[in-house]
Amino acid sequence: MGKSELATRAHNLFGVKGDYNGQYVVMPTLEYQNGKWITVQAKFRKYPNKNVSIEDHGAFLQKSRYKNIVNVKDYQLVANRLKQDGYATDPQYANKLISLIKQYQLDAWDKEAFNAEQSSTSIKASVVDGAPLLHSTNFNDKTPLRMWRTGTKIQVRKYSSYWYKTSVQVNGKWMSGYIYHSMVVGLKPVKGTDKFSGTVKAFSIWWDSPRLNGGNLFTYNPKTSLRHYPSKNGLKSAYYPNRKKVFYTPDYWLK
Repeated sequence: MGKSELATRAHNLFGVKGDYNGQYVVMPTLEYQNGKWITVQAKFRKYPNKNVSIEDHGAFLQKSRYKNIVNVKDYQLVANRLKQDGYATDPQYANKLISLIKQYQLDAWDKEAFNAEQSSTSIKASVVDGAPLLHSTNFNDKTPLRMWRTGTKIQVRKYSSYWYKTSVQVNGKWMSGYIYHSMVVGLKPVKGTDKFSGTVKAFSIWWDSPRLNGGNLFTYNPKTSLRHYPSKNGLKSAYYPNRKKVFYTPDYWLK
């Protein structure tokens, strides 16, 4: 996921057409029209990052055009209704989608999600106002070095396309850590150094994988109220009917 030309050029993970806040790219795409395949030049939404693409796709499916798939638990029925609703021009779209779900046994996610949905052990919580500085570029259940509050001014060094590196004093000792790229905004170079100044934008990230890597993810802003379920390895899980999946987040993002 995320390696296509559209994803790399425009952070568009789902091929959503049109524009996003006036931003778009034009690319060739195959469309099935009048009984044959043709190549057309189409506008696709261009996003500032992949998180926004995921969130916008969720909002896209909430349109009244797709209201007949809301709360439907039969994935084959959902696939066929998506085709009927005009989600894709490919006449074999539903069959191809169902085939992929069967091939990779993706319906196992449904069983886990529906079990969580019916659970009576959900716990009320709210998202903390903090962006974690981690020991390594890997989210996990361990307590981070520091939880930066929204609006905190910090200096970072570029580390990779997804991470910045910075240092803080912990018990009088300087320690280095990593902060996720989307959690630092307004970057400006610090003259005469390889550093950048920026402002922390705190939010929690939820993954559809308990390993907290790959797959789909989405974010919640600080102070958002929600419900979660106990999970393994210090993680919290929650089922979201509109997304029809179980998502996971590290324990330190909820209170």
